Amino acid sequence: MWLDEKFSNCSLATKLLFMYLITCNSIGLTPYHRISDRQITFDTMLDPIQLQIAKEELTSLKWCFFFEGWVYHNHACAYVDYSGRDRVLEAKEKELANIPLKVKEYFNPLITRYKPDRNQKPIIRNQKPETKTEITFQGTRAIIKEIN
Repeated sequence: MWLDEKFSNCSLATKLLFMYLITCNSIGLTPYHRISDRQITFDTMLDPIQLQIAKEELTSLKWCFFFEGWVYHNHACAYVDYSGRDRVLEAKEKELANIPLKVKEYFNPLITRYKPDRNQKPIIRNQKPETKTEITFQGTRAIIKEIN
């Protein structure tokens, strides 16, 4: 996440909100997460205007979506939407069953699961163009030419 260029370009408030949303105590086994703005502002010390701007930025990046006190984590760094053994799957299904239908219906068309580009290849600077050498013979004399 820290190497993701989009994350590095986010405002401080947006970074704080995102980190809070993926690490707070009320996060569960699914991408759906219920938390009030009041709780977020209390825990993060963001003021309501900063919170609103940060929410808008996360929504425009398609990392998190917000609806009536609910958050949908659409970023792979959230480590939600677990799969696993029977007991984990049962707990996940129970959690999903407790999410109101109107919340699921609101978030469903927005889901894309953003995955950060973690394997960025370094940019090679000052790279010389590849040159080829052509050798021709005139009698016993060799003529060498570099071709770009």
